[in-house]
Amino acid sequence: MAKHITFQSLTAESSLLTCLSLAVLYVGSLYIWTSKLPRDHPRTIKERFRRVVFTCIVSVVLLYFVSEGSTQDFQNSATLLQWLGIRTDGILAASIFPLTLFLILFLGPLYLMLLSDFSDLHPNNWKKYFYDLRCWRNYVVAPFSEELVFRGCMLPLLLPVFGPSISIILAPSFFGVAHIHHAWEKYYKELYPFSTVVISTVFQAFYTSLFGALSSWLFLRTGHLLSAVICHAFCNMMGFPDFSAAFHHEEKVKICTAFVCGLLLFFIFANSLTDPTIFNNHLYITT
Repeated sequence: MAKHITFQSLTAESSLLTCLSLAVLYVGSLYIWTSKLPRDHPRTIKERFRRVVFTCIVSVVLLYFVSEGSTQDFQNSATLLQWLGIRTDGILAASIFPLTLFLILFLGPLYLMLLSDFSDLHPNNWKKYFYDLRCWRNYVVAPFSEELVFRGCMLPLLLPVFGPSISIILAPSFFGVAHIHHAWEKYYKELYPFSTVVISTVFQAFYTSLFGALSSWLFLRTGHLLSAVICHAFCNMMGFPDFSAAFHHEEKVKICTAFVCGLLLFFIFANSLTDPTIFNNHLYITT
């Protein structure tokens, strides 16, 4: 039987320091001994794949190292995989209901896409996406590795000390700051103007922190890493909603209505579609 562990003895300082170490490790692994090739170059992508795999392994080992052993009957104890949200119980619901909720949230952008050109999504073009390393990075490797480190590894450390509400805010702060590293690439490699880099970086940090809070909430509600990974991949695919295109489209009234309805319906169905009982989540809701 797998060993049960808990994190009840952590202090606020040790919890925050460990989370900061995980964030620095994740971002640092992308830039230590890096080449001068662009981030979209195949060699750069492959090298970063290897590094994030190593980072994920080290992060999980570190999480286990700072834990303490526990009996199976001890409240808020679980196996390492259960803390990480890797389990089969309720996995089908975890694959469907959270994504459905995000489809509702993106009702406006999806309707805008419906009115656009879908030639790139023709089945004959799917093969090129399958062999595109950028797609694997954006929709597989990045969502999984980021959710594993910033949700699966950080939330077990934060919850016993700060509780769910504050942890949902704290974890994304590391997630948002971690994305500031894109500023370095834009300024030094892609040669964007400094003012443009600052504005885009601040906006990206805010947006990723906001998404991180939503993803943390989803992880705690479902107890499944898979839910967060799927929704993360979906959000990467959709990108930030193009409000400008919506306001200038000839069907702007219908599109804007879809935007508003999507947001309202999201809040209406948020609790029911993430009810912990649907996912047999008995760990995080009691923390």
